[in-house]
Amino acid sequence: MLNLIVKTPHKFNFRLVNQEVQIHVMPLRHVKRATLRYDMTAQEFKIRVPSHYKQAAVESFLKEAQGWMEKQLSKTVQVIHIHACKQVSLMGNDIELNYLPSRRASFFLNENKLHIMAPTPHYGPHLEKWLKQVILEYLIDKCEYYSCLLGVQTKKVSIRETKSRWGSCSSKGALSFNWRLIFAPKEIIEYVVAHEVAHLKEMNHSAKFWSLVEDLHPEVKAARKWLEVNGSKLFQVQFQGQAFIP
Repeated sequence: MLNLIVKTPHKFNFRLVNQEVQIHVMPLRHVKRATLRYDMTAQEFKIRVPSHYKQAAVESFLKEAQGWMEKQLSKTVQVIHIHACKQVSLMGNDIELNYLPSRRASFFLNENKLHIMAPTPHYGPHLEKWLKQVILEYLIDKCEYYSCLLGVQTKKVSIRETKSRWGSCSSKGALSFNWRLIFAPKEIIEYVVAHEVAHLKEMNHSAKFWSLVEDLHPEVKAARKWLEVNGSKLFQVQFQGQAFIP
């Protein structure tokens, strides 16, 4: 093993007990310690390390983390492209997908059927954009509802896609949520919103904070357990690129 300093990002294969996995090493100047996460979309482990880190230290860190890595892989689900889906679950409802050729992309949800009008059957990016708008509007509505109950004000609500957080609250009162919550039941989405809105009063995870969350959403334990068990499934459907369509 060469004990060289990691200067540039690179990838290599690492052997676990029963399989090899890809490791993406990312040296960063502002990072003070090594951190590891699993990127389900890229199907690789990403390790952020200080710029002075040595390759031997990276591999030593990975050996200590083998048990955790195996556990993450056991949670993964098979990635499916939206073009291969006949239906998807949106906010707890099983929705049938119905594609119709059209000059412009538009979407119409009628009960449990989503009509997808698009120039080609490769409509993934257009549908992703529409779903993000749908979940954003729902999140804004729920933020206003819970903020009113707590007597606080939400300054900004935004969405993004992160692999490690379902929501966040900044010190300035801005709330951000993972747009993939749209694939979770409404009661789970509402728990995440209640959690973040409660931070507008308590920027911590103290007993007082959890009491506020439970006042807003009594089924806290059940919601947290659901996310622990099913969270990875919310990343199962992918929208970018093209899939084979017979």
